[in-house]
Amino acid sequence: MFRSRNWQGHSSEWIGSSEQTAINPITRSYTARQLRRIFSIFIGVGLRKSEFYFYLIPKLGRIYRRWQIRRYGVHPGGSIVYGEPWPIWSPLEGWLGKKLGWVWFISAGKKGRI
Repeated sequence: MFRSRNWQGHSSEWIGSSEQTAINPITRSYTARQLRRIFSIFIGVGLRKSEFYFYLIPKLGRIYRRWQIRRYGVHPGGSIVYGEPWPIWSPLEGWLGKKLGWVWFISAGKKGRI
């Protein structure tokens, strides 16, 4: 997996016990500094890091997920997307997402617009 030039696309598309069949063709990772430079042509650029899930950590994730469902419940919308109710995010996952998350939410305004 890590020998490929696009190893991030291979490793980020699927984390599960079955064989990976989908490969994300283009995957990039950026720091906050790089994103601010990329979006420098916009005004009011806001960056927010998120997305940390314990269930992706082997063994610990299964234990935490069972506790999380009992403690916080599930969101029924997960059944539509994942085929099962999705656990509601814990405050700890929210906090860790800000520190260790792998998704950037970016907001920005176009110059010259109110």
